[in-house]
Amino acid sequence: MGKRPWEGGANGGKRGNYGGGSSFGPGLRGILFTSDPFKAGQAVKEIKSLVARHVKKDAETGMDANLSISKMLEQGLQQKSPTDDIGVAIDTPCKGWIMYKFKDGVDIDPREAVKQIAGGILKTGKQETRFVYKMQPIITTINAHPEAIERELKPYVTEASDAQGPIGLLSYSIIWAKKICSNPILDRNIIYDSIAKHMRADRTIVDLKKPSLAIIITIIKTTACLGIIDQYQEHREYNLHKLASWQGPPAAASAIVKKEEQEESDEEEEEEEEEEEELRLCECGGLKPPPPLRYPYTLYRPSDQK
Repeated sequence: MGKRPWEGGANGGKRGNYGGGSSFGPGLRGILFTSDPFKAGQAVKEIKSLVARHVKKDAETGMDANLSISKMLEQGLQQKSPTDDIGVAIDTPCKGWIMYKFKDGVDIDPREAVKQIAGGILKTGKQETRFVYKMQPIITTINAHPEAIERELKPYVTEASDAQGPIGLLSYSIIWAKKICSNPILDRNIIYDSIAKHMRADRTIVDLKKPSLAIIITIIKTTACLGIIDQYQEHREYNLHKLASWQGPPAAASAIVKKEEQEESDEEEEEEEEEEEELRLCECGGLKPPPPLRYPYTLYRPSDQK
């Protein structure tokens, strides 16, 4: 069986950007998506639909939300797709990784954008993507170098650790990925240490399994994609399929638990009522409550044996 052919862009073109005249490299800001590497065209359509459906953009883009379509036609304005106003999908050198870049004039925080998408999917519980899997907020892209990565992430990690109150510890983890890159300078442990030294030891703790804060470092060829996001476990690691399938505790299981708790509560109330009734009868008849048995499992006392 032969290999599946590469689809290219949304219209089956060559690999590269999907419109907008941008290319992957330093100076980008947006959302990095992972997708089916053999379904890039469908993945780009799903990404654009996802952003258009969930990301709030009327105020950020400077568009007048009250401007009706009829007025736009009267003024001779060309109506565009909502996503055309805020960003463009860009292919990366690694198959299955697509960058949705926000345009320079659009003031949208990528961290808030992924939260809006995750919150919308959690609210509806519907799977809105088939070929797109995960998303990462990218605050900036730079040339991959340890010192540059530390310099760019330092203000963000310092702000996150300082914001943590004295009660409790902020759990965090570094989400590392290195694609099509064999540069020995980009050593994971060295970069980990350079980031960890800016986290307050008295307010943070490393948690590799269930972190609350995720520091994202994704290196694709010679470009480092950097990001930071909280509510990482609450939003199911920003996995679009997990967000759609997770609906909290199952209703049936919750009903069973509540029923068992109610039955136990009823049994305890019945036992208390029986004890109170016995005491009341003893008090009314002038009788004392029977003394507790010293040997409850025998019908005679040891002293009776001869």
